[in-house]
Amino acid sequence: MSNPNKQDREGWLRGEEPDAQADEFSRHAAQGRKELSSETEASELLNELDDLLAERFGAPEVGKQATSPTPSQGGAAAGAAEEVRSKPPASIRRLGRLYAAAAAILLLVAAGSWWITQTVTYDANEVFAKTFTPYANDLSGRTMGDDTTTISGQLGEALLAYDRRDYPAAVSAFEAHFLAPPTSIAPATAPQVQFYYGISLLGGGQTKTALSVLDALRTNATYGAPANWYHALALLRDGQTAAARSSFQDIVNDTNSPFRAKATALLPTLPLEH
Repeated sequence: MSNPNKQDREGWLRGEEPDAQADEFSRHAAQGRKELSSETEASELLNELDDLLAERFGAPEVGKQATSPTPSQGGAAAGAAEEVRSKPPASIRRLGRLYAAAAAILLLVAAGSWWITQTVTYDANEVFAKTFTPYANDLSGRTMGDDTTTISGQLGEALLAYDRRDYPAAVSAFEAHFLAPPTSIAPATAPQVQFYYGISLLGGGQTKTALSVLDALRTNATYGAPANWYHALALLRDGQTAAARSSFQDIVNDTNSPFRAKATALLPTLPLEH
């Protein structure tokens, strides 16, 4: 009776398609075999896996019967036969079942299908939501848990809404402040006001406007570094992934940026092409 494992191995080496009743390992293995250039290459890789499996589980004597030696075989043959008989059949059968797994591992090594099947669809909004946090409000003079502020009027309301992370309300209050008389203690053109307005726009989902506001601050001496970070996040949320990746890379390359570590951690989560 022929050895089914041997037949499966030889069929895999020749690149034969598995039948309709084949298990998942066999189907994956057949797909992996297609990525190999020749039967020789496939054989070399499978032999390497055989060696690893044999080291772990013991080497089977494929196709041999544990028979008694004939007198002409002598003591050496007798010792070899005794060694075959001493190997537990269960271990051999277990290794035989692992041949399908061994072939499937070739798919992981040679074809990379594991990465293809496990890759999660990229979602810019999800990545943004996990990354975005507001910049600390150093404008109002308010301490944590305190709703009082040294700034009154619409600007004070805007900063209070910002601290509460109610970004739509913050945007409305900022825009009302921009219409206030120019005698205000913080005019609409003040960089710090524009900075928190830009972050509020971004947090509130008004990404296009946020991009414009934050872009104007990227060279500011005080707010340039954080403006670059939030501008890159705005590109990310806007679906401009290539531009966002480039911006985050610029932040990584800037050894003085306080956002360098964040950008370094975020970059690997972005697709190379999108």
